[in-house]
Amino acid sequence: MANFISKVKGDFYINKKFYKIINYSNNKLIHNGLNKINDFGQTHIRDFENFDSIPLEIKLKNNNPIYETPIINPLDIKNLLHKFNKGSLSMVKINEKRSSSTEFFFTLNNLPEFDGRYSIFGKVISGSEILDKIDKNDLIKKIEFY
Repeated sequence: MANFISKVKGDFYINKKFYKIINYSNNKLIHNGLNKINDFGQTHIRDFENFDSIPLEIKLKNNNPIYETPIINPLDIKNLLHKFNKGSLSMVKINEKRSSSTEFFFTLNNLPEFDGRYSIFGKVISGSEILDKIDKNDLIKKIEFY
């Protein structure tokens, strides 16, 4: 979460496009952040080298995190602190153990198949109906968090 907060405070996401919308019946997501393919014209390629990946972090109900290991066992999923509901905020994964340090996504529905496989670090607490209206290439104009 500290990674995301530092980027928000530095206005990193201001005027960034929602570059991917996934809208299947059981899987609805919207993606934003620095993306090599979509931002190539806006950002110099060397800027991508300045953003490393971060470890996958899964939090348990006892507040102990597990790093770089997805949770797959259904019995262990019961011990997750956060589960994917509408408005959950997570970093995009770049491989099984690492998350992007810049790309994030919001969920537009419950996604139990993502539970234990991605780091949830935030949730929309007000205005979640706006998520349903976001289109590809819409821009972030302002971010507030509490």
